[in-house]
Amino acid sequence: MNVDNPYGDPGHEIHEQGQKQVNISEIDPENLNDIAEYYKFEVDNSFSKLREGGTIDGQAKFRQGQMENGQLKVFTAKEGEELIGTSVVVLENAPGGTETMEKDIQNNEAFAAGTFIAKDKRSGETALRLAQEQERAAREAGKSSIITDIDRNNPASMRFRMNKNDYVLEGVNDETDEAIKYSYRFRKKFDQESQSADWTEQVRSGSIQKFNGEFGEKEVLIDPDDGEVIKQALEKGYRGVSLLNPERDFGDEESIDKNYVVFTKE
Repeated sequence: MNVDNPYGDPGHEIHEQGQKQVNISEIDPENLNDIAEYYKFEVDNSFSKLREGGTIDGQAKFRQGQMENGQLKVFTAKEGEELIGTSVVVLENAPGGTETMEKDIQNNEAFAAGTFIAKDKRSGETALRLAQEQERAAREAGKSSIITDIDRNNPASMRFRMNKNDYVLEGVNDETDEAIKYSYRFRKKFDQESQSADWTEQVRSGSIQKFNGEFGEKEVLIDPDDGEVIKQALEKGYRGVSLLNPERDFGDEESIDKNYVVFTKE
């Protein structure tokens, strides 16, 4: 699950004077050195773990097989020769129907399996470009949608996927880890229209209210920590379309006192 926010500040793209150009590219499945470099980068930054008794070279060869089979693609972000970010998209289950990277997907969907950007290099722009590569690969593979799971205690990643990428919160997973408790399933359908709207102004005007115990309005604000209420909302046909943050969206106003997800129902 996405425990840390690997993207940086998804509300602010960074264009600092003198910042080096970031190049995004797909790893060639035949390039074992690049595969090993990407995997070592993730292990060194505690984003991936080696299997017990495993080695970087061994895991790189295993990943190479998955890439050659068309099960997944890996993208990297580099400043010059320095690797600063990685991103993986799962496209197919393994031969025999077993899961790839423990991601169970249907034939018509892909899974945005993991994006990590080095802490001192994070920016919304780099994260967005990596996410766009995940989507491009999914579209080229003939998929109709792309999905991902995000832990409830990672609102920055939720905001990034919903507010920047038009993902929709459509499911709840119960987690055994009490610190996490819930994770949420997000999906972007490639044929759907953008859910963008001026949610901030609607909350400011009072036309969208916090959930008060009853579902009756077309839109409602729900605390992303409250998985049980979100389950109820989904059962009633609502879908989460935006995460609002009090500081970023309302400044000194007191429209909301914490993060809330806008849920809407057709």
